[in-house]
Amino acid sequence: MVLTNHKRYFLAAFMALLSSSANAGIMDFVSGIKEDVEKTLSINEIKPYIIPIEQGRLLEEKNFRQLDIGLSREQVKYLLGKPTSSPFNNDHWNYYYYNNLNSKEIKNLYVVFKNEKVFEIVIDQKTFKKFGQTEKPQLEMSDSSIIQIDESNDNTSSDKVITISLGDNDYLDEELGVCISNTFETFEDVKTLVISDESTLEIRADSQSQTGEEFIAEGNAEAERQSDMLKADKIKYYTGTKNVSASGNVGYFNEEISVYSESAEYEGMNSDITFSKAKYFRSKNSGSGLSEKIIVKNNKDIHLEDATYTACNINDPDWELTSTSTKLFDKDERGHSYNMLLKYKNIPIFYSPFMSYPLTDKRQSGILTPSFGSSGDSGTALSVPYYFNLAQNYDATVQVTSLSDRGVLLDNEFRYLGHNETRSLINFAHLENDDEYGDDRYIYKIDDDRTLYNTLVGSSNGLIGSMIISDLSYSRVSDRDYFNDFGNSLSTVSQSSVKREIRLFGETYTDENIYSYELSSLAYQPSRTGVVEQYETVPSFKFNYKNKNISEFNYNIKASIDKFEHKDNTQVEGTRYLIYPSIELPSISDGWEVTPKFGIRHIDYSLDNNTEDPKSKTTAIASLRGKLYFDKFVGEKLYTLEPEAYLLYIPVGNQDSNPLFDTGLKEFKYSLLSENKFYGEDRINDAKQISLALTHRIIDESSGDELFTGTIGQLIYFDDRDVHLTDNTKSHSDASNIIGLMTTKLSSNSSLSVGSVWNPHKGHGMRNNVRYRYNNSSSSMNKLFNADYRYFRGKEEEIDLSGVYSFNTQFSVIGKYNYSFYNSRRDVEDLIDTMVGIEYDSCCYSLKIVARDYWTGIKKDNALFIEFLPKGLTTTNNKTSALLRRGISGYEDRTDYE
Repeated sequence: MVLTNHKRYFLAAFMALLSSSANAGIMDFVSGIKEDVEKTLSINEIKPYIIPIEQGRLLEEKNFRQLDIGLSREQVKYLLGKPTSSPFNNDHWNYYYYNNLNSKEIKNLYVVFKNEKVFEIVIDQKTFKKFGQTEKPQLEMSDSSIIQIDESNDNTSSDKVITISLGDNDYLDEELGVCISNTFETFEDVKTLVISDESTLEIRADSQSQTGEEFIAEGNAEAERQSDMLKADKIKYYTGTKNVSASGNVGYFNEEISVYSESAEYEGMNSDITFSKAKYFRSKNSGSGLSEKIIVKNNKDIHLEDATYTACNINDPDWELTSTSTKLFDKDERGHSYNMLLKYKNIPIFYSPFMSYPLTDKRQSGILTPSFGSSGDSGTALSVPYYFNLAQNYDATVQVTSLSDRGVLLDNEFRYLGHNETRSLINFAHLENDDEYGDDRYIYKIDDDRTLYNTLVGSSNGLIGSMIISDLSYSRVSDRDYFNDFGNSLSTVSQSSVKREIRLFGETYTDENIYSYELSSLAYQPSRTGVVEQYETVPSFKFNYKNKNISEFNYNIKASIDKFEHKDNTQVEGTRYLIYPSIELPSISDGWEVTPKFGIRHIDYSLDNNTEDPKSKTTAIASLRGKLYFDKFVGEKLYTLEPEAYLLYIPVGNQDSNPLFDTGLKEFKYSLLSENKFYGEDRINDAKQISLALTHRIIDESSGDELFTGTIGQLIYFDDRDVHLTDNTKSHSDASNIIGLMTTKLSSNSSLSVGSVWNPHKGHGMRNNVRYRYNNSSSSMNKLFNADYRYFRGKEEEIDLSGVYSFNTQFSVIGKYNYSFYNSRRDVEDLIDTMVGIEYDSCCYSLKIVARDYWTGIKKDNALFIEFLPKGLTTTNNKTSALLRRGISGYEDRTDYE
């Protein structure tokens, strides 16, 4: 034990041999300490945390290094304290400091704010950092804990400004305590012992006295060990029991917590410290609260009685948790609270008799953010998700949703990550005896991807080796109204049909060739009313073989065998056989390329339930593709002109006797330069035609961005076409529609895209699409706007407007308006989807409220989503943000940690 007087002289040891019996307890306490007091006597200067204002302020390196562009005022205050001057200035704060104990030269730190964020940092009238490009200034340190700015560093000169990107500092929003309105010291702030062991106890005070076994330290008393410190007006130490009591302005500090109380009692036998009527601060997680009684068990576990907790301003918290008993376990890194009540603005909003939650940022089990909402079909809904961190490579989430008009919906998700890129996902949702539907409702989905075999390695000739992977995707839904009734309340994605597929895929690379194969089975279950049953493939086998390198001669062999079945016995079933070998002779040079291709395609069928036998088809396919490249630099921009022609000849006749298992017509923009205008293998177009296209680009040389891209194209026919999906009606036009596509970058934040299909024979447009995007969002503010117009003659005409606008770093409004001018519903209004909402994001909580009115495809519905996120307590459950991401292109949730 070391005793010091008011002049802060530290006596590092007592003499080991004390003859007085009155000091026998002290002798036991200090046994083992060296005898020679003169050799162990040292004079230590108190650590100068705060220097009088006229001398400036000592800034520690760890805090100074975190001062960066994009921080909020609260974060700057957390790092550097209150500004020396201009604390109420909206544009800048001033700090005066010195950076070396041996030099009292005062320096000036000038922090400029813009939109409530740090925009520029100026040191001694020289710009040190400024919002803009990403580049980090280098600081030279003269002391391990004190900042040293190198005055000769060119980075601080006015003509070479170091500019910092806001995006580089997103992590600071999570690491810094931005809601700390009170001055809490931490153990790092107050500790002075540099070299000590667990048995060392150092007591300091303005005055000390001793009566028997009672040692009393009064006036700025401090008792410090290697891992914690106790401060008070008066500290009593009992040498026999090694107990310590403290009273008057008590402060206790260790690595995890800082406590301020009226009194404290330390039991030397079990190393427990008890505080009464205490205020506490969790050093690593920036949370604080009040408690009638706090017990720190062996400097590790912490027990609190009648306690509160908040990440907000402790004196006026927006939200707080209250509990009759709370236990924070150091080893498990978890907290347990009993009779827990969550309050917002002092209004109770959630109660739980017991709650377990993580104490660190590590992935742990616990409750995620509950959400509240309502819909026209299901009534009010309250969802409470619980996350299970089962192991490092697998976890589960269970969400219980109470629907006032239907019952209790249980939604489960299990995730697994294994070796060799193995991924598994299991979703299951169940609602027993739906009050509205009158039966059980459910959906389940299993996804599993595995790498079964992999010997692929890189070589001078590309990849060498083999790989085999498997995919499983199986879903089942209870009825066709499920998605209409529950919509986006589940983690599974709403769709017209749910897929059931199992697939085995293999690929082998040799020095010269690549061959691949696939064995699969595919089926769909219709999940919406009006959706027809599709064919199932049970099974399908595909094979492909080609040479590896692009050379003067390339070959490819494509083959498949597909067996199709249908639940409707009146439908044609059977097996389809296909083989298609082809060769290419590419010729590529600067400014041009030409590729002739020739192949023979053979298809055959073995069918059941067919009144007309299909004909096997062996068809020759010949094509010639050519492209020219012209470019010219004008200033710093590259202008290109790229004409392209594709000559195609396929002399095939009528194929109406062949079934349609998996075949349909491609959208025209995808078939302009394609060999087949149909997808699937049941039809091959008869083609005597040439495709002509012209593309123009403007490219910024410095950034590589395409500032403008435009393409126009058309098909020219040399003969009528006989092949169609359902009839043999010939098309007599000598040219196709004209397609035009254009995308231009209007600014660094906005772009415009236009697509059009024009019918030159009838003189009107067939399809038009216009899309405008504006996105000027940052890590703290969303400013985006989307505008879409879609037109399909005789089928569709609608507009889709959406956006998010942040008025400041806290408050944002959300909107979406999707309106149809072509309404086939007739009995309802033309709105397809509308959303209106607000987002509020403070330093200690976030709130989302979104109202939605939409058309499900069968009926109209509405919903209300409310999500409240107390920061420092839980993370978002991603449901509301997932809805907004789907409905608003470019939307990002600042509180979404998934």
